[in-house]
Amino acid sequence: MTTTSHAATDPALALDTLLTPEERAAWRALNDQARSWPEGPALARRLEEAAARRADEPAVQADDGTYTYRELHAEADRIAALLAEQGVTEGSTVAVATARRLGEYAALLAALKLNCAYLPLAADGPARRLEFMLADSAAAALVADAPAAALLSEAGVGSSLTARVVAGASRAAPAGWTTGEPAPRGRRPSAEPWDRTAYVVYTSGSTGTPKGVMTGEEALLNFCAWYIDRHDVLPHDRLCQTAPLTFDPSVQQLFPAWLTGACLVVVPDEVQRDGGEFLDWLAAERITHLDIVTPHWVQLLDVAARRGRAALPALRWIVVGGETYFFHQTHRWHRVVDSPARLNTIYGPTEATVNATEFLVDPGVTEGQVPIGRPLPNYRAYVLDETGALCPPNITGELYLAGTGLAQRYCSLEATERSFHERTVAEDSTERLYRTGDLARLVEFDGQWALEFQGRTDTQVKVSGYRIELEEIQAALAAVPGVTAAAVVLRTEPAKQIVCGYVAPGLTGEQIRAELAERLPEYMLPHVIAPLPALPLTANGKVDKDRLLALAAERHAGAATGGEEPRGPVESAIAAIWAEVLGVPRVGADDDFFVRGGSSLLAFRVVALLREKGVAIRAADLLQARTVRALAERATTDGQLAAADGTDAPDDGADDIALLPDPRHELADDTGHHLDLPPATSLALLTGDTEDVGDHAVLTLGLPLDIDPDAVREALTEVVRRHPLLRARLDTSQARLRLRALHVVRFDLPVLEGNSPSLVDRVRPLLFGHTGLRRQLPVAAALVRLPGGTRLLLAVRHLLVDGNALRRISRELAAELGLGARPTPSAPLTEQLAELRERARGMRPVRHLNAYLEAERQAQRRLAPRLTAEHTVTEVAAGELPASFLDGAGGALEPRLLAAAALAVRRWLGLTAVPLSLPRQGSPAETVANLSDVVPLLITADGDGDGEAGRALGAATAAWAEHARPEAHWSAALLMHCPGLAHRWPGRREVLTSSFLVAVELAEATAAGLGTAVPGTGGRMTDHDSPTAADPARSGSVQFTVAADSAGPSLRLIGWDLPAAVLEELAPLWRAALADVADLRVSGGEAV
Repeated sequence: MTTTSHAATDPALALDTLLTPEERAAWRALNDQARSWPEGPALARRLEEAAARRADEPAVQADDGTYTYRELHAEADRIAALLAEQGVTEGSTVAVATARRLGEYAALLAALKLNCAYLPLAADGPARRLEFMLADSAAAALVADAPAAALLSEAGVGSSLTARVVAGASRAAPAGWTTGEPAPRGRRPSAEPWDRTAYVVYTSGSTGTPKGVMTGEEALLNFCAWYIDRHDVLPHDRLCQTAPLTFDPSVQQLFPAWLTGACLVVVPDEVQRDGGEFLDWLAAERITHLDIVTPHWVQLLDVAARRGRAALPALRWIVVGGETYFFHQTHRWHRVVDSPARLNTIYGPTEATVNATEFLVDPGVTEGQVPIGRPLPNYRAYVLDETGALCPPNITGELYLAGTGLAQRYCSLEATERSFHERTVAEDSTERLYRTGDLARLVEFDGQWALEFQGRTDTQVKVSGYRIELEEIQAALAAVPGVTAAAVVLRTEPAKQIVCGYVAPGLTGEQIRAELAERLPEYMLPHVIAPLPALPLTANGKVDKDRLLALAAERHAGAATGGEEPRGPVESAIAAIWAEVLGVPRVGADDDFFVRGGSSLLAFRVVALLREKGVAIRAADLLQARTVRALAERATTDGQLAAADGTDAPDDGADDIALLPDPRHELADDTGHHLDLPPATSLALLTGDTEDVGDHAVLTLGLPLDIDPDAVREALTEVVRRHPLLRARLDTSQARLRLRALHVVRFDLPVLEGNSPSLVDRVRPLLFGHTGLRRQLPVAAALVRLPGGTRLLLAVRHLLVDGNALRRISRELAAELGLGARPTPSAPLTEQLAELRERARGMRPVRHLNAYLEAERQAQRRLAPRLTAEHTVTEVAAGELPASFLDGAGGALEPRLLAAAALAVRRWLGLTAVPLSLPRQGSPAETVANLSDVVPLLITADGDGDGEAGRALGAATAAWAEHARPEAHWSAALLMHCPGLAHRWPGRREVLTSSFLVAVELAEATAAGLGTAVPGTGGRMTDHDSPTAADPARSGSVQFTVAADSAGPSLRLIGWDLPAAVLEELAPLWRAALADVADLRVSGGEAV
């Protein structure tokens, strides 16, 4: 015991002195991994030489396009020259903003060409965390593409840096950023290899702050040489990038590709979130090397098994790591996936250059845990006991790593001293060791020695493949204003781990979560945040974590005991799947998926299982609509679950329509051609709204009672054939989502008969389950025959059509049926899209959009406490419009309405800059497409008392003149100049917007609401199934609507997730504001 204790403290004493010769031989066999690689130049020069051999071949395929090697290095040279001009010197750290776009790849390469280290930063990460990383790493420069630069500037990130450069094709630059072409630069990167820092990556820190890991070039080149050699990476291969650049697995995905001239293919986010799409994408993209964290690989395995079989003929290697898995899973993979791919299990912390060990899986082994294997070439591994002595085989201890692959150090010297140690590990050698904190043991497997993972010594955990320190989450919780104590525990259950945060005193969980989101990245946010009056303590005054775990279990098991039962087949199906996935006996309609123990990975499983039941949702839906009831409102069904179960249908003698028959369209085998898409459609695809159940435009046509259904079917077939967007289907075979027009031989039309007028209202929502962009056509129809007449109902995905398109469809159908004149031909869509692009070319939207989005964020903070979680649309009457508004005496109508809306919102929420978005229909040419636009307007309504209305009207008139010009098209400009802001665009997203709709169209009122007469049919067309024709809004939006009918102009307020009582607060303010501006007019830029 004396000798053992001495070994723990005396670095001069060899760690293996207490082992038998056989045990020492086992460790020598494990660590016999010395390997010499061919000598070569420094990393940047090697990358240039590989690029020269493959100059015109693809180097990287990202969300926004593809760089050839020539293009990649040309852009990198430009950025490097600009950085050099701004004083960046060798050995500096260059921060690179990441968003899965091309510019970031050229930026990191530029840093290496300058012999600098690159530091990847998530462009949308918490500003405080990004600023800490810049300061801690002593970054000398920041490089970002135009959208990311705008985002960082808006958040104030990097404002103290003098060297800020815009990467990528766009030359738009926020204030303080450099773009353009530099002076010629002749100096090439040094060819001499030396151990400069290649990159800095931050990991979760046990002290409450993240740690920057500095990895040297020598370690990186050694690692890449192994990866290329082991996995036979060839110039024509296609390596898949699943990890963002901010995580070190990206290193083993990127550099082996670029050092061999292969292509790096970035997985789109929306693909990676869905196991089925991911499998299809891997096949379509002909991926040869897949590097993936264990939970995601298991997800792919489950999808393939449910399908019965999957084929990935191009895939040669799968590299799996991050969490423990088992041989029965690898054996199952080879049974359900047709692929020549071998599986290599890898293990390693960021501090050891991505990975330190490997284990090649034998597909014939069926039982037991897969080991983490043997050290990589020029690495060594040791398992030490609590005294610091080397453990014999089969004895668990703490894993230490050594060798060429170790990182240089942390940015923090204090953190370096805690984790990196010089120790004597053999009788005549001293090594630098890294203390992993992982538990492991040396075991004999199939005649060879290998390491087996056994857990952790501390509170570091892996959740969904991410390395997380619970102490960092706890420190962030404790820093929330109002929190006096905090504790974090990890509750482990089969197939999932739940991070639970407990705080005192009792702030609400949502308040705390919102504050944490400003401090921690999304993957570190606790699944559950539970406020308590006080934290439970043990007898010696420490936090009782056992009691907290018990509370987590009680909360998990009992969260639904008092909840309302699910209603209807869709809610029941969702609740049953949740209970299965979460491992609980019951789920209530209002239970929160994440409070019950859900996670983003389990959300993917829910999506796949629901799809098998005929219920279509996206993983993003579940992240936003977190209860059964809310999710059911977003779900679409394939008809199997559309049956009325009698619990929701009123007993009014209406016809019992249990099921709308599945349409059986006849489609040609030809796959059709890709479509040139309008901006509104492209934006909808970019923001993932392709499967939104509420996203339908609905056309209702009154037809003669005796009309022949076959004639209607033929008319529909002809109209659908005529317009490619009505027969579009999503093509996921490319890296970016595209639409392909199918060939329709015959369009199916179900015919329903009944006696109740309510039959029309009951059939309309059933149509939504028969439209789609993946397996169906985006349009569905039904013919409803009633004693009083026949109605044709047509539902179309709204991302494809606007109101003008619906009017065109109605006129063409009337003409085909002989009930109206044939409309004049419209301009070809390609010509109209070319015109939109030309109109957008001269626009400069970035500055205005950033100002608009900042004002919108302020409005969101003010309105957030009034929101409900019911996902409802509420409409209230707000009175009548003053007659003077329509007589033209006060000048243009729109600026006065805008001014009144801005005044009302200012008086309601106390805002100075009021964001108003103006939905605008597209070309009046009635092309069948969605040419609509959303104009983002920012109205300054400052000051109280005299002149307030006049100032608001002056500001509204100026904003209208500058930003709502007829020749401007904001959606097209957004896609052309700043696509990185697409997810924040006011047209379609889950954030607050004060949405303003001018709908002053004198039309007759009908029982179905405002409509446009269809010539010759005696029927009406309604543009949309929602209260408005545009309906771009989401949670927290307020829409000001002026509707003109036979009774005169009236005012309505429509709110999304806002109760009527809240809207009724706004109604009198709007009426008063309208009265204030009614008689004003603008002269010489001022209101009089």
